[in-house]
Amino acid sequence: MRIACLALASLLAGCQPTPVAPAPAANAAPARPAVTAPAVAPQASEAPTAAATTAASTGRITGTLSYPSEYLPPMRVCAFELAEATPYCVRTGKDQAQYRLDGVPPGDYLVLAFPQEVDALPGGYTGCVPDLSAACSDHDLKPIIVAAGQTTPDIDPTDYYADAADWPQEPAP
Repeated sequence: MRIACLALASLLAGCQPTPVAPAPAANAAPARPAVTAPAVAPQASEAPTAAATTAASTGRITGTLSYPSEYLPPMRVCAFELAEATPYCVRTGKDQAQYRLDGVPPGDYLVLAFPQEVDALPGGYTGCVPDLSAACSDHDLKPIIVAAGQTTPDIDPTDYYADAADWPQEPAP
């Protein structure tokens, strides 16, 4: 067996074994090689990362999105690095409840979800996220830690009931 990998996709989703076809007969047309697609299509980060950056030197943030509505609008999820306020963002489609933000350098971050609708307020990953009850008063953004080569899971920027005036604003596209 031969391993067929696309450079970036192999780092994100792993390589899949691809069987090697038997040699064609002398008068047969050449066969096209089989390529196995990754199990999950990687989402490209909007972040300004160097071309030499690899998955081993950066981290990943994943989570679930929600919105106080009957549907989930397209979102732009951004992690803001605390020391420099550098944003790393990814876009999601309508009704896409999961997000994955790849290529995030190690550090401390605040995570917000910006609905891509006019006059929509952002959702944040706050101290209220675990229960989101009306009694919760901890609407401060909660810093997360991203480590190289690791996934920081369950970062759900779903608190839409805070006064977002002091939160980072959505970065320009």
